Amino acid sequence: NNIVNTTTGVKRYNVDMAAVVLTALPTIAIYVLAGKYFLRGLMAGSVKG
Repeated sequence: NNIVNTTTGVKRYNVDMAAVVLTALPTIAIYVLAGKYFLRGLMAGSVKG
């Protein structure tokens, strides 16, 4: 059984989706804000010679 159930046993998908969005937002925000540094590191590691 899932933690997010009502007393009638009906699943609340809106609560699950809110949890997914709140969990994913910090990861997406970090990637957007620091994306150029990730790409710079990837490019520096791929240079031959």
